[in-house]
Amino acid sequence: MDKLLGPVCLLAGLAGIAYAVTTLATAARHARSWVRTIGTVVDSRNDSQADEVILRLLVRFEGPHGPVTFWNRYGSNSGGHRGTQVAIRYNPHDVTDAVIAAGAHGGVSNGLFILAVSAVFAAVGAAVTWFALA
Repeated sequence: MDKLLGPVCLLAGLAGIAYAVTTLATAARHARSWVRTIGTVVDSRNDSQADEVILRLLVRFEGPHGPVTFWNRYGSNSGGHRGTQVAIRYNPHDVTDAVIAAGAHGGVSNGLFILAVSAVFAAVGAAVTWFALA
């Protein structure tokens, strides 16, 4: 069992790092190529899982062909109330593909948090594996 702990932690950490890098790269791509505008929070819902509550926001903005409403794909444990204006980015080729552009709802903070936790897992897994093989 002890010989499996290190490699399992290492693999979980590396998988998390890959996911975090993908999340951060997606956020960077959105920042470069998506249209930025202002939207208004029109509703929110709590997605609860065990002991955590994740807040999802429903946002409306004026697209090139009329109003567009979307649920933000990133959640957080805090957020805007109904009527709050938020910066958003949307895909110019598909205006229904949109995200809140900043803060905990924008993907960057999620990616950084996952990266930090995954780096710890990978480091602990590498150390445990190293000492088990020595």
